[in-house]
Amino acid sequence: MLIICYSQMQLSEVLIWYGLNNNNDLINKIGTQYGKLLLPAHNIAIGLGIYLATGELLPFIIGLIFYICIIIYYNLKCSCYEITELPECEVSSKEECGKFAGKLQWPFPHEWYLISFIISTILAIIYVKPFPAGVIIIGFYWFFFILTWFINYYNAFGSYWCWIMAFVAPLIVFVNYLLN
Repeated sequence: MLIICYSQMQLSEVLIWYGLNNNNDLINKIGTQYGKLLLPAHNIAIGLGIYLATGELLPFIIGLIFYICIIIYYNLKCSCYEITELPECEVSSKEECGKFAGKLQWPFPHEWYLISFIISTILAIIYVKPFPAGVIIIGFYWFFFILTWFINYYNAFGSYWCWIMAFVAPLIVFVNYLLN
């Protein structure tokens, strides 16, 4: 379920990039809104996957409560345009407009990402069975999370983590399948 939810974020980014490249604010806004509503839904996807596999409802409820809290947080804190933009940079400064300058700048707050990541980790530790599979999944995510934290160069951290997770997600599913 998480991989389905995650892949929809890639669709959101495709819409945003299409809108940016073609000066189409409507397509950009659709992609931005889709991403805004989908990004905090990752824990719902994890909870739903656990529910479908084990019948345990609590992880889904935790994901749903987290989602509702983030949507309320967005509405209280976000006084922003509802389109995603490229970062502003000065053309005269090569350092500020380097290869990392083309990353999307989501127009909504990001402070909750680590909380979501911790919830995902806890759910995987408790509910992903057999236990070694949960450890492998958590290990992949935390290893690449820490690795990309050190790469954090001009706010490229989120993009690198997303790219790495998109690359290793099929590997995680395959390894989990082998362990079961």
